[in-house]
Amino acid sequence: LGAARGAAVRVVTTECTPFSMAQADGSFTGLTIEIWKAIAASRNVSYTLVDEPWSAGLLQRRDWDVLLSCVYIGGAREQYLDFSSSYIDTGIQVMTRRSNGNNFHFVFKIF
Repeated sequence: LGAARGAAVRVVTTECTPFSMAQADGSFTGLTIEIWKAIAASRNVSYTLVDEPWSAGLLQRRDWDVLLSCVYIGGAREQYLDFSSSYIDTGIQVMTRRSNGNNFHFVFKIF
C-alpha cells in the first residue's frame, strides 16, 4: 500500500448500497467495507476511513491509498489505477428495447 511504513492507510469510500453504506453513528458498513476490514485485520494494517462524495476527479486525486467504491473496471482507468479482482457478479445489466419493440438490447453489465 502507498502509505509509509507504520503510517495509517487513508481509505476513501463513497456510498454505494449495498457495498458501502453510512450508518447513523458515522461508521460504514456493507460488503466492500467488511471485506476491507478483513483484509486490513489479516495484514495488521491500520487505516482511516473517510467518506467522500463521488466525482470523476476522485479517481485522479493522489490523497488516498485505497478507494472503496462502485467503480467500473476498464478503459483508460486501468492505465492509472490498480484494481482488485472482481469479487461479485450480480448479473445486473442495462438494456434498451430494440427498434422492433419486441426484444431487448444489452447495453452494458453493471456488476
